[in-house]
Amino acid sequence: LVSDYDGDMFSDAVIARLNSLARRGVVVVVDSHSRLSRFKGITCVTPNEAEASAESGISIVDNATAVEAGRGIRETTDARWVFITRGNKGMVIVGPGREAFRLPIVGPSEIVDVAGAGDTVSAVVTLALANGEAPLVAGLLASYAASVVCMKTGVATATPAEVAAAITKYPLPKL
Repeated sequence: LVSDYDGDMFSDAVIARLNSLARRGVVVVVDSHSRLSRFKGITCVTPNEAEASAESGISIVDNATAVEAGRGIRETTDARWVFITRGNKGMVIVGPGREAFRLPIVGPSEIVDVAGAGDTVSAVVTLALANGEAPLVAGLLASYAASVVCMKTGVATATPAEVAAAITKYPLPKL
C-alpha cells in the first residue's frame, strides 16, 4: 500500500518497481491523490470522488458517472480494480470488463468525522486482497471499517474487534 498525498514523493524508479511487482502478482494498492496514470498495471487504486473526477475528467454526480470515471481510470492505469470512495454515498468498485459494484455505506448515517476514512478503506482493501479475498468482500470489509472510523473524532483507527462488532450490529447492505 503506497500513498503520496499529492506530494510527488515517488521517484520514477520507485514507480517502475511498484509496477513491476504488480505485474509479477504482488498486490499493490495505490492511494495517490494525483497523477494516477504514472502507475501501470497495479492491483488497485483507491481515489476519492474528487480525485477520481480530476483524474478522469468526468464530473461525478451519481453512481453511473462514478463507474464511467472508474473505467476511464482503469484504462489509463491498467489497474485491475478501481475503488472510488464517495463519502456518505458509499463506494463504487470498477473491475475488468463491465464488472462494477455499487456499495452503500454501512452503519449509522450520522457521521461524526470523515478524517482517516479513505486511508482506512485503502488499508483494509489492501489487507483483504493480499489475503485472497474477492474485491467485493474487500470493499464491504473496508466499508465496515470506515464506518467505525467515521464515528470517532479526528483521525482514528478501527480495531478488528470494532469492525467485527459493526458487522454483527449492521446487516449487509442490499447490493
